[in-house]
Amino acid sequence: MRSYSEEYFVGEIFDNLAGVLDENRARHLGAFKDALRTSPSRFFTFEYVCAEVKGELDETEVKQLLKQMFEIGGIGIRNGSYTDFVYRRVGGAGFTTRHGFMLHDALTRAWNRPWK
Repeated sequence: MRSYSEEYFVGEIFDNLAGVLDENRARHLGAFKDALRTSPSRFFTFEYVCAEVKGELDETEVKQLLKQMFEIGGIGIRNGSYTDFVYRRVGGAGFTTRHGFMLHDALTRAWNRPWK
């Protein structure tokens, strides 16, 4: 599982972010990836990511990237006692930045993020 996560899943997820940012802003995608990769745990907030990429990406760009991450299954949205992933919507909701986020298990394993 760890090998699959590190060698395949991370690359596939971030390949799917290509084209989200304008061509002249795409070089800042690394800051977004680093913010997720170094988060204190697999749980994080919109505000956390914005603070980590301040000066490189604006809030609109962060929202676009997080929405794409949700749409491709890389993150889930934590709403109270459940987490919605695009392929498993327990709460039936769509994307929002009003709630916290959770990394997909494969990203959590690949980046060795704490489970709590």
